[in-house]
Amino acid sequence: MRRKLLLSLNDSAGVIPLALYMLVSVGFFGRALIGSPDHFQIGRNTDSSQFMWFLVWWPHALRNGLNPFLCRLLWAPEGFNLGWATGIPLASLVAAPLTASEGPVFAYNFLCILAPALAAWTAFLLCRSLCDSIGPALLGGYLFGFSSYELGELAAGHLNLLFVFPQPLIVLVVIEYLRGKVSLLGSGLAFASLITIQFLLFVELAASSLMFGVITLAVAWIFGDAKLRQQLVNLIFPLVIGLIGATILLSPYLYYMLGGGAPAGRAASPGVNSANLVNLLLPASSVAIGHFLSMTRLASLVSGGDAYIGLPTLAVVALYLRGRRHNYDAQILLATLATILLLALGPRLRIGPWTAFGLPWKLFLHLPMIKHAMPGRFITYGLLIIAIIVSLWLADQQISGLGRGLFALAIVIATLPNLDGEFWGRPVQLPTFFRDGSYLKYLRPNEVALALPYSSIGDTMLWQAATNMYFRMAIGYTGIHPREVDQWPIINAFANTTLIPDATTQLKAFLAAHEISVVIADDSQLGQWGPLLSTIDGSPLHTGGVTIYRLALSEAARFRGLSVRAMAQRDAKARFEALLRAAQDYLAAGGNLASLTPMRAQDLGLIPSGWVNDPDVRTNNGLYLGPWRSAQIGVGVVGSYEAVKPLIDRYRSHARAVFFPFPKAYEDPPRGDTFMRLLVMVFDRDTLKSLARANSSGA
Repeated sequence: MRRKLLLSLNDSAGVIPLALYMLVSVGFFGRALIGSPDHFQIGRNTDSSQFMWFLVWWPHALRNGLNPFLCRLLWAPEGFNLGWATGIPLASLVAAPLTASEGPVFAYNFLCILAPALAAWTAFLLCRSLCDSIGPALLGGYLFGFSSYELGELAAGHLNLLFVFPQPLIVLVVIEYLRGKVSLLGSGLAFASLITIQFLLFVELAASSLMFGVITLAVAWIFGDAKLRQQLVNLIFPLVIGLIGATILLSPYLYYMLGGGAPAGRAASPGVNSANLVNLLLPASSVAIGHFLSMTRLASLVSGGDAYIGLPTLAVVALYLRGRRHNYDAQILLATLATILLLALGPRLRIGPWTAFGLPWKLFLHLPMIKHAMPGRFITYGLLIIAIIVSLWLADQQISGLGRGLFALAIVIATLPNLDGEFWGRPVQLPTFFRDGSYLKYLRPNEVALALPYSSIGDTMLWQAATNMYFRMAIGYTGIHPREVDQWPIINAFANTTLIPDATTQLKAFLAAHEISVVIADDSQLGQWGPLLSTIDGSPLHTGGVTIYRLALSEAARFRGLSVRAMAQRDAKARFEALLRAAQDYLAAGGNLASLTPMRAQDLGLIPSGWVNDPDVRTNNGLYLGPWRSAQIGVGVVGSYEAVKPLIDRYRSHARAVFFPFPKAYEDPPRGDTFMRLLVMVFDRDTLKSLARANSSGA
């Protein structure tokens, strides 16, 4: 009787498979949490701490009657519209009781373990519906839920990207509707619910789900017969109901998201965040055999690493399609899979470290909204199709059981996650100052703080979340940044851990403009920033792993009138003219022009130490210095047009060429996006000498 009950649960709701997938997820990713769930976090970079902040923010905002979209706790004092941030509101609200009782670190880790299991479970439900066999469906679910995509995003700490479990359910609703098992109204309500759920977990996944849904339906129309085409026509009505319903449910979110228009820039580069062709066969270190291969440096050929499929899986796909090449179901799966893989490769084909010709996604970079999507993430839809194909092939009774078993074993071995539990995360970066409540003694409620390190800004957001939003922060980690903040030279310095001219004035002007009364620096930052921070407070407080600096009110008043435009112009002028002098001094001393870089100039003492930390002609903190064709010299700085225009006006008549935004030749006024772009001016040796002489004499 008990066995019959268990089988009944398994056949109807898939409770046992869900439990099995949870055990697998805990075994793979949760072992490092045992004994220290609050001191170890899944995710190897600071993105994970950002999501811990969101787990606290949404319940906090609703509980206190705040607008959850217009947050004034970050980017203070103006605040920020979180409509375009990766805010995971649904996950935050569902996990709110756990966050309140156990803290954001524990809740985040639990969701990271839950997400792959949920994705595997919903894929199992889909595969079981298609292949009508438990074992193959279990493997199909495993392939999707513990895919290279999920592993890569888990290692990166991208909690929002882990929630792909609605995708198989959307496909399942389509199939059940076409089979006549779900009514028009029922399927419409299901679509509305699933679209809303996916949207509230991550907007980009909802948008890409809709895009690939349309692509799949178009492919099905092309390859299907008259009966299938009529069914697809009938599917339009529940889909429209679903979209209308989701739009109504999401209208408050859409209001704040679209009311101010799309973001002006991309949070990341679609070209960099694209699948690498080599990665289809060669795994990254997040996969067990990829971890082994990385020791032989073969994994260095993989950029990204989230598109791995593996030879055994690809072999099964080939065998399935070969045996059913005249079946339109197989043709639909193949054509859709090929389309997804092609788009996932991004705007240009990348083969290992080499970049080749342009691909279709390059056309999408010119479309609003869609241009912000990261093509490499599309691989999740291809992996779902692969999971379906594998389950269908393994369920085929015409194939020998031994052959199916061997292939299933090979697939599992080839896709096993990295078995090192420590690989999947890192220790939580939360100083004792915030853990033990010491902040209550030294910080005032709602005062604005600048938290360092800026390079680990996600971790500093956890500092705020751990205090239940006790204080406000002048900066934040929200994907798209307020442009006003990004223009401040001192923010560029903090972000790139490099020094800038007149850093004391730049720092105090920023603090005054943003009403910052306290700087909280992790003690690990004192070697880099201690001397600068001591200029605002010569007697800082050292406690609980942090050092607290306070800016006197009288000092803040002295610098409050300095605008970001004025400070950006001052910084651009100082750095540009320092590079001019460095180039002339270098050449006057007989230096080899071909070897000239900002780092070379710094090593020779021609520009101050600490300005540069990378060896390129074009540095990551916005400097350009090096040879140009015909023995000329290129000199440049990054800045908004308002910041670099005085330089253009002063030196344009002396330059052989002016490029802004680089590499475009300068036009007055310049075209395109001129926010924080590179200005490069080209000079010959004689002009450089006369300019350096004129600048040194104050002319």
